[in-house]
Amino acid sequence: MFLFDLIKKDEAVTSADTVNVSVSGVKCDSRLICPNDVFFLISDDSSYVAEAVNRGASAIVVSDGVCTVCDVPVVKVPNVRMAYAVACQRSFGDPSKKMHLIGVTGTNGKTSVCMTVRHILECAGHNVGAISTIGNYIGPIKYETSYTTPPPDVLAQLFDRMAKAGTEYVVMETSSHALDQYRTAGLEFDVGIFTNLTRDHLDYHGTIDACATSKSRLFESSRISVINCDDEHASVMTNAASGEIIRCSQTDVKADYHAGNGITNDFGCEYDLSYKSGKTHIKTPLIGNFNIQNTMLAFACARSVGTDEKTIVNALASINPVQGRMETIRVGDATVVIDYAHTPDALQKVLEFLNKICRRYLITVFGCGGDRDRGKRAVMGKIAEKYSDAVILTEDNSRSESTMDIIDDILSGFDDKNHAIVIPNRYRAIIYTLCTAGDGDIVLLAGKGHEDYIIDSTGKKPFSERQIINEYIKRTK
Repeated sequence: MFLFDLIKKDEAVTSADTVNVSVSGVKCDSRLICPNDVFFLISDDSSYVAEAVNRGASAIVVSDGVCTVCDVPVVKVPNVRMAYAVACQRSFGDPSKKMHLIGVTGTNGKTSVCMTVRHILECAGHNVGAISTIGNYIGPIKYETSYTTPPPDVLAQLFDRMAKAGTEYVVMETSSHALDQYRTAGLEFDVGIFTNLTRDHLDYHGTIDACATSKSRLFESSRISVINCDDEHASVMTNAASGEIIRCSQTDVKADYHAGNGITNDFGCEYDLSYKSGKTHIKTPLIGNFNIQNTMLAFACARSVGTDEKTIVNALASINPVQGRMETIRVGDATVVIDYAHTPDALQKVLEFLNKICRRYLITVFGCGGDRDRGKRAVMGKIAEKYSDAVILTEDNSRSESTMDIIDDILSGFDDKNHAIVIPNRYRAIIYTLCTAGDGDIVLLAGKGHEDYIIDSTGKKPFSERQIINEYIKRTK
């Protein structure tokens, strides 16, 4: 493999004759350079170049404007992150081009939509891979992951494994971080899906508008864009779309797909779906009004790639809830709901729905992550107080911050702080709540969802809410 197998001459700013530079690998971390690797400097610190050269890099790639002088060829490109992502794919022979890609972006609902589309396409007889927060799937086999959207080198290797396994479709979550960092640069999506945009990750993006701009990049590279037009940021996505646009709505009867007469309860949801070529009734065991929107987006996506209506309807009727997304466990006479809701919008939507079906008391157990957007903590506290009969405040991946400092931030949003019970240790908070919940109560464990770990100042530790609940059930039988 040669350097300009990875970077074409017309993609470089420099015109140095580096065609014959032999390359054995692609790296963006100077500490990992092996002899003949090409090093992509994605940071602003050019001191990493010396280390890369000392370790045997055969070439250096930097952004235009960065001044670097060294003993190996230096190639300048307009955007080094973009060039790195593309080079990673090319180093594996562009495996993504051998499959159909479906990308899902949004604040909430990405995982649910991703897994729903995967289920539909599998029911249609396709070999489907998935890349999501809850894990990566090559066919039925699940692989654990630490990413929502992996970095370019990991993503390229994953695509390569999927292609070799005969994967036809890959449904993947594309986070705003990943899109902002060009991790998906060079990928061509058959379908891009937009779920919604609410407050999250403002510690990274700064503003919601900046987050919207990052998410809109998915639709610049999508042949078909499936958009939730009930969201106020939908126009940002449609304006960026380069191909066909399919609009989905629960309010606009003129949308390409319109969901009406929705009914939600603790058994699932159902609604009438109208679209240009037909009308059908959807019934699914997925609970919550937001799953009307999620399943409509999945239906529109599946139809856009040629899946027939009957297959989709049957698939939605047979789907199992996604792990950690409105996952219910019966504990005695109470119901425990495990949900990933970690944003104000997600928490409010979950609590609004649970309020409708709760026969007695609604008890919410939650915290907020450390080293993340502090501004949302008080907002989430206000929401929890408004919609819950009782609130238990506890830890949730406090990272380097003090759990009590985070809880104090949450409490600042309460009108009456006596409405909350503070139990910093999440295990004890869960056990306390399970012991006090009675007949007809609903306990919402919010924020952790599928996660089987907790992160504090000492690092990452095993922590499974599911396991805690099941062990409690066994002890109290």
